[in-house]
Amino acid sequence: MKTSNKITCLIFDRDQSNIQLICKMLMEVDDEINMAAASYNLSCFESMVLDYQPDLVIIDASLIIGYDIQFSQEEFRNFDIIFTSDKPDFAIDAFKYSALYCICKPFVQTEFNVAVSRFKNKHPFHSIKEIDSLLELNNSNSYRIMLPDVFGFRLVNANEIIRCEAQSCYTNFYLEDSERIVVSKPLSSFVNLLPKQLFCRVHNKHLINMNYIKQYIKGRGGEIIFHDGSSVDVSERKKKEFLEHLKKLAYSIEDGNFFV
Repeated sequence: MKTSNKITCLIFDRDQSNIQLICKMLMEVDDEINMAAASYNLSCFESMVLDYQPDLVIIDASLIIGYDIQFSQEEFRNFDIIFTSDKPDFAIDAFKYSALYCICKPFVQTEFNVAVSRFKNKHPFHSIKEIDSLLELNNSNSYRIMLPDVFGFRLVNANEIIRCEAQSCYTNFYLEDSERIVVSKPLSSFVNLLPKQLFCRVHNKHLINMNYIKQYIKGRGGEIIFHDGSSVDVSERKKKEFLEHLKKLAYSIEDGNFFV
């Protein structure tokens, strides 16, 4: 377990000037990011990950051609991936690797700002100003998620998502304007993409935005009523986690027995 809130970063890019520019732009966002190492290819990827134990890995998408990198192996699960690419369409392929973000070339500072902000929202341990980040997230529409569809992909503000529901190998996204988006990916693909301060998995089938809760009805697991009138069940196994999450976002005049 890390004891520092510094973000340890590895960079893989075939162009030295790109590596230097990435370092510069990341430092503009947070000058305490630890640029641990960089490489022009992926031949040493696995050894570098094991040696440096990064939090964040930035990879030039053109480097992955011809490399069979097992991102899903246990020893490679504790970091997020940001791809860089000169092909805008690669943003869709980035989902195959559960990438946190994809930055298109030529680089602009705002894209790095968004990428690091997304990382910190996902991992509040690394954010010194966790409460400020939460307030900013609640009051802005800057955090967006890319949802692939038959035409390409949709960019949706996380604040617009009321809940996500698993349906076999598909996920239904229910938005605040009553729109439903069906994505041909399982719910598990999105659990780590949405900000954990606001989203909670209350059931194997349900990932919800805590800001849209209108009422919680007690029971073995309980039931959640949303502002749009829809409802979902809370599983017994997820009840404690849900209530702990709820107490972080709302005040109660009741004593602790209310949450039993």
